[in-house]
Amino acid sequence: MVMKAIFRGRGSAFRTRSAERDQATDNELIGGIAKAIDRALSALQAEQTGLSGRVEQAAAMASMAVGTDTDEYLSRESARESGLKQFEGEMKVGRERLVVLDRHIGNLRFLRAAFMTRFPGFGSTAGEK
Repeated sequence: MVMKAIFRGRGSAFRTRSAERDQATDNELIGGIAKAIDRALSALQAEQTGLSGRVEQAAAMASMAVGTDTDEYLSRESARESGLKQFEGEMKVGRERLVVLDRHIGNLRFLRAAFMTRFPGFGSTAGEK
């Protein structure tokens, strides 16, 4: 008796969304994850490229501050010494950040590869390098 009452009030048939609507929902939700991974990967790679260039530039500036004479460190002006220490500090911080960026990029590449094995067809190749 209770079962008849449940089905009587619901109408005639059970309905689901169309296959196209299901696919659009999947593309939006699952595809959004792939896009987020790709955006993060691209941003980290861009930061890595820019920072790497700045570290190289600081190294070049430091080498100029060091000078070319073999005993120049004994008579180096304090301003040059201060500049050299600043370049060394910047390079140290930059190299530490590059290590972190490299680790993040590796982890995101792993995550993306794992994602693609579980959800083939939902990712783009924008983050691949």
